[in-house]
Amino acid sequence: MSEESRYQDVLLLSRFNARDTEAFVSVYKLFFTELHLYASRLYSCTTVLPEDAVQDVFCSLLENNGTHFETLIKLKAFLYTSIKNRYKNYLEHQKVHNKYEEYAETDRAFASEITENELYAFLQKCLNILPENCVQVMDLYLSGYEMEEIACKLNLSLQTIYNTKSVAIRLLKEKFGKTKFINLLFYFLCKAENKNYPEQNNLT
Repeated sequence: MSEESRYQDVLLLSRFNARDTEAFVSVYKLFFTELHLYASRLYSCTTVLPEDAVQDVFCSLLENNGTHFETLIKLKAFLYTSIKNRYKNYLEHQKVHNKYEEYAETDRAFASEITENELYAFLQKCLNILPENCVQVMDLYLSGYEMEEIACKLNLSLQTIYNTKSVAIRLLKEKFGKTKFINLLFYFLCKAENKNYPEQNNLT
């Protein structure tokens, strides 16, 4: 390297350390290609753009007026290290984010389970207003018995079981009305019924 080149490098670095805008742009252009290539390799399996990674490092350095460099080589080494460290931080953040998503999913499932348990408990209380034959059918139904199993257990025809259940649902609708909460309760019932016997859907 000629003396003139060394002088130009020293002058550029001096202006860069003073955060001169033109010098900053010159350094950015000087190192961008190789830094971009390095960032591309690090972030190849992520949604982070390599140019953003490079720009973030330079922006951070621009805001940090107290960081000075003795040579351009040390400056370049600093830029490489900064990109690598930001990549490590990105990976740590992703781990935390993934753990949070797992927790949130578990929490949603737990809340859903609580809601269904509350609906089930409320429906059990509602059975108290029904005739005894309806209570027998609905109690077994809410306990998870299939319609054929209920018919066999009560020694009644399958059609009688369906008719009795329809009467019970109609009485509950007449008693409580079609409020939002009660609709949720009947959604719970319909969901269970459709799962077992979609062709017998007669809740309207």
